Amino acid sequence: MPEFPLDPNKDEDIPSPPVCTPLSQLKEGEEAVVTGFIGGCAFTQRLTEMGLRRNAKIRVLVSHGGAVVIQTGNVKIAVGLNMARRILARR
Repeated sequence: MPEFPLDPNKDEDIPSPPVCTPLSQLKEGEEAVVTGFIGGCAFTQRLTEMGLRRNAKIRVLVSHGGAVVIQTGNVKIAVGLNMARRILARR
């Protein structure tokens, strides 16, 4: 009988998924990669038109409870807190 490649009793054999964090929880100076958006087509399209896309490398410039300002490439983008909560990123 072939051996099962992963032992379900050993956690180290099971890769853990990357942790996604809302943009609103990142701190100033942190860098991350955008992993997705929580919202429909209109929300995603609006962010794309602003210059923010999935897999974009970002850096948080300002984040203190209100608007969040990020930089991706040479573009700076400001979003409100409600939008920032719906943008997911991986540190």
